[in-house]
Parts: sequence; structure tokens; C-alpha cells
Amino acid sequence: MLVYIVRHGETIWNQDQKTQGTKDIPLSAMGLTQSYSLAARLEKEPVSKIFCSDLKRAYETAALVGEKMGISPVSDALLREVCFGDWEGLTLKEIETKFPGELDKWRLDHSFHPAGNGESISSVAARLHLFLARHFFLVNKSNESILVVCHALTAKVLIALLLKLDISFIWKMKIDNASLNILDVQPQRQVIVSLNDVSFLKGI
Repeated sequence: MLVYIVRHGETIWNQDQKTQGTKDIPLSAMGLTQSYSLAARLEKEPVSKIFCSDLKRAYETAALVGEKMGISPVSDALLREVCFGDWEGLTLKEIETKFPGELDKWRLDHSFHPAGNGESISSVAARLHLFLARHFFLVNKSNESILVVCHALTAKVLIALLLKLDISFIWKMKIDNASLNILDVQPQRQVIVSLNDVSFLKGI
């Protein structure tokens, strides 16, 4: 089956390069425009279900796409972005200044979590495993296509899990706002069809 994985459209915090995590920031005007372009790109794709994070920026993106496709998205908190704890609202430079060395530790040690109830990458992978099991994504449904609208890191982890790659593969991917990623997932074969496709956003 085909699994379409999308990162939400842009927010004001994306523009300001602030770490969002579980902070519930809505789409910016640009994010809405990106979502309309994404909807036009996906309109004729054979998607049968849409799942999304319950955070506003992902749900708004999924709702605009779903309206175009005639499908109501199903929100699931398991698809939320990683909780960055005390890092949320800060730029990467500010995180490094206030918590020196922690960004490198978080990237290298997948069990490390930021202070303030932050979440580790391992815990994100565990809840996404639960999401996949709950919705039977790994069952052979070759004629069914599913769209998942989530966040940068959760999209990367989902891609790694579906491709059966080591979780460290997430650091080799770039996932832009409103980008489209398509995987062909079969029981014995998992293939990347497209990765970080933003060609439909040109000129907006």
C-alpha cells in the first residue's frame, strides 16, 4: 500500500525558527496557502483514510486537504510532535546558550529527554509503533492508500519505522513544511517513492 506522510504547513513559530514541540501553534497565512497547494496536489491521489496529529497546525492542514478529497481526518495524539519540554519556544541558538551541550546529547543518545517533561526520541518511536499497530498500517492492504499529517520529527520517525531502518536514519532526512513523502509499503518490500517533495509549492 501507499503511505503518504505530510508535515503540517508553516506557522509563525516556524518563521521565527522557534522550537514548537507540543505547543499548539496554528498555521500562519503562508501555512494556509501551502495547505491549499498541497490539497490540490493530493486531490486525485487514491487516498482512503487521513490520520493527523491533534495539534492545530497538523489538524488544520489535514482538514484543508480532506475537504478537497472528501475525507474527514481522524486525529490521534500519538502523532503529536515530540515534547521538547523547557526547550519549547526557543531557537536552536537559545537552546544551546541556556542548555549547553544538550542538543548534541539529544541527537546522539535517543534515550535522553529535555528537562520539563521533555520526550526522548525512543519514546516518540514507541508511541508511533503503537499508532502503526492501532491502525494496521503494516497489514498487507496493497490497494489502500493512507495519508498521515504530522510534524517534522514524527514524520522522520514514521518513515524510518515503515522502512525498517535504524532510528538514527532520521538525521539524514530533511522534511520541510507541507512537504509530501510517499512510501510503498509491502510485507516483503518497502520503497521510497518521494521524499520531501515541495515542487507543488513553487511560486507561492
